[in-house]
Amino acid sequence: MIFSNAKQKMARETARGLISGQATLLALWTLLHAGVIEAMRKSSDGLEPQSFAASTSMEAHVLVPLLDYLVDRGLMVEKKGRYALSSTGAALIEYESGSLKFVYAYQPVMQMLEHLLARLKVYGSGVNRKASVLTESAALRHAAEVYPAIEAAVKRCKGTHIIDLHCGTGALLAQVAAKMPALVGVGLESDGTTVRAANELFAAEKIDKRFLAVPASGADAMTDTRRTFERTGISQQLWDKLDVVVACGMFGDLALLSMGEERVVAMLASAARALPKATFIFAEPCTGAAGEQNYCAPEMLLLLRLSRTEPLAAERWADIFEKAGMNVKARERLGTEGICVWTCVAAK
Repeated sequence: MIFSNAKQKMARETARGLISGQATLLALWTLLHAGVIEAMRKSSDGLEPQSFAASTSMEAHVLVPLLDYLVDRGLMVEKKGRYALSSTGAALIEYESGSLKFVYAYQPVMQMLEHLLARLKVYGSGVNRKASVLTESAALRHAAEVYPAIEAAVKRCKGTHIIDLHCGTGALLAQVAAKMPALVGVGLESDGTTVRAANELFAAEKIDKRFLAVPASGADAMTDTRRTFERTGISQQLWDKLDVVVACGMFGDLALLSMGEERVVAMLASAARALPKATFIFAEPCTGAAGEQNYCAPEMLLLLRLSRTEPLAAERWADIFEKAGMNVKARERLGTEGICVWTCVAAK
């Protein structure tokens, strides 16, 4: 079939955008996660690639082409053999690292699309997201709007003792603690490396006398509270005083919804029975116009669906809470990925 010049031009421009976007992301991710960009930002006169490669045991013949390509794409500048971020590149790293990390966390899934489609691989069985990168991404994406909304909910319920069932690197607890000096609590996280990062953050923020992260599953804490608390060393005294339970993105990130709504209802009901005096604050992305306004909403939804964590409608969440024996006291829909912040209490 012979294409007209107009069609050829349209196809070429479309292909150029696709190819450039893929190559730029791969080059940028590589340098970000190798520490090259961080070193570049710390250097007042830019990075000299040959000496940097030698000092870090990197391959200069790979580093230099990556840097030159990003200069071509306008994300870096080169002067007398030294490289630095351009104003565009600096803004991208400062404001959009969370989104870039979110997509990077799904690279293992995207690389296996042909195998997943042909049923040669199954998500969760050898094909998973990069969990630590996803945790870093959430902390960056949620800092500006989601964490302050959760903090406001904690203040409204006048909480004094808090547990975060999915604390990640501790960013949420640290942000809330900074505004509530009387608050004490604990964060749960399954990955030991992430737990260490959370405790290091607490120490750096000088709140380690009030907050502690421990290696434990939030799901276990909801369904087998006493045993989980005893195993991780959470004291009976703290347990008795817990009046706020927070879970930000826990159900989606842990793919619990793919196990069925009944499992989620049972978990919530168990937690309500174990901590009947607590206020539960949940933050989860919901389908709807707010999430769709995100400039990369189609891509985010694709990645979530590929990992079987597709967002639910707010109405379905309300039904889940009701089935679990929880009363919804407040619901706030945020613009960040359409996240809803739910404040619930156990039904009397």
